[in-house]
Amino acid sequence: MFTVRLSQQRPAPAQRVSRLERSVVQALCVVIVLALMLLVDTLFLHHTVWHLIADREPAAVHALKDRAEHMLHR
Repeated sequence: MFTVRLSQQRPAPAQRVSRLERSVVQALCVVIVLALMLLVDTLFLHHTVWHLIADREPAAVHALKDRAEHMLHR
């Protein structure tokens, strides 16, 4: 009779590649999702906070802009 021990079987090379491909795709998806979360946070949250400050303290906004421009031109 022909018997095969499962513990001695190795995955075929194609299966190993597909596992590697699956891991790479999962890692890329995680990176893309994190980048999108950061983009949304940067665009919307800071934009909203900036407008809240601008609505309440217009002079403070101009002072912040002037200071930022001064620091950039050093």
